[in-house]
Amino acid sequence: AGLSLSGDVISGKPEKEGSSAFTVKAENSVGSVTGKFTLSVYSYTEQKVVSADIVGDKPAGVTGVTTADASGNDAVIAAYNGIDKATWLGNKVGDIDTKQIEAIQTSFLVNVSHDETASGDIKLKVTFGTPITMIEGAKYYLLIPEKEDAELMALGAVTKVPTFGSFAADEITSKDVTFTVRVFNKYFTEAPVFLAAVKEAAPDN
Repeated sequence: AGLSLSGDVISGKPEKEGSSAFTVKAENSVGSVTGKFTLSVYSYTEQKVVSADIVGDKPAGVTGVTTADASGNDAVIAAYNGIDKATWLGNKVGDIDTKQIEAIQTSFLVNVSHDETASGDIKLKVTFGTPITMIEGAKYYLLIPEKEDAELMALGAVTKVPTFGSFAADEITSKDVTFTVRVFNKYFTEAPVFLAAVKEAAPDN
């Protein structure tokens, strides 16, 4: 609902989530070809989160983890636009082929406070303020821009598609997600985090 086809252009604003199957036929003087497609619409929200916690041992040099509202944050907006641009250009986001990203379902901010010597892996559990709609059959990945790019994006100074890391969700429900960030100091202190539903399995960073 809310979408219409005029000639070869689909336009409008979706009014609800869902999927529609349709067939496209292309013809010329040589012959014709037919293809079947599915158009899916999913909601995206800048997620308010209740908490972010370290799972297991706290890495040396890490002093704490906090979360913040993503709404209206310049770094989040710029990073989201970076994902959109990477998709449009056909670039990868982390190790994920952007053609396989079915939806960016939500975003939030995570701040991992640490000293300059801290490094290694960190496992985090983020609890959502409101449930997300899970997409059946999708694998979930967390997309995080590298720290230097995130800082430049927040200043409006980045001139290239940002470099992202992609990290498979260890566990996910509609209410929370647990994931491991390798070499976390490449991405934090504060970083925007995007939850992506991926059609097929993608390799980890």
